[in-house]
Amino acid sequence: MIRSFLLVLTLFGLLAQAHAAPTWNDLSDAEKAALSNLENGWDSMDENRRENVLRGLTRWNDLNDSERVRVKEQFDRFNQLDEVAREQIRDEFERFESMDDSEKDQLRDTYENFKKKSKSEREQLKREFEEQKSKSADTNSKESNDQSSDSNSRGADGNSGNDGESRNSGDGNSGGGGNGGSNGGGKKGG
Repeated sequence: MIRSFLLVLTLFGLLAQAHAAPTWNDLSDAEKAALSNLENGWDSMDENRRENVLRGLTRWNDLNDSERVRVKEQFDRFNQLDEVAREQIRDEFERFESMDDSEKDQLRDTYENFKKKSKSEREQLKREFEEQKSKSADTNSKESNDQSSDSNSRGADGNSGNDGESRNSGDGNSGGGGNGGSNGGGKKGG
């Protein structure tokens, strides 16, 4: 997960400079040459995506050779991930992009402080993070199972599984057809 976060920060760095989103014909010859594989779909591409690609190209052009090798390696690692992992990274990047500047600065500072720690301290923090994430996932899974179990214990009519027939004719209200109890459906909290 830490690697994913680092990759998100790297991608953010590549996309950090602002540009307008020109059409293909508005691009310089150098930009067209570098982006030739995008020519057919460029003008139909979302404007934000075109801006991001151009910012990335500008950043790429500013990199020295060793930085380019490092970025290529990271890109290759990203492409070797399965689609679920890549989607998680994209989601985290979008979440980062939606943060206000002070939150981004705080996250960058936290990351810089993390990098300054010794290797053993970083490994310990990674283990603690994974444990915390695992506990959180277990809690969410338990809540989901509890909710599913609750809805499974109810009949199709939302009641306590007596299939709409009155089993006890004492007051006439113990059968189905009423609005008793929760239906157990829907998501928690929203």
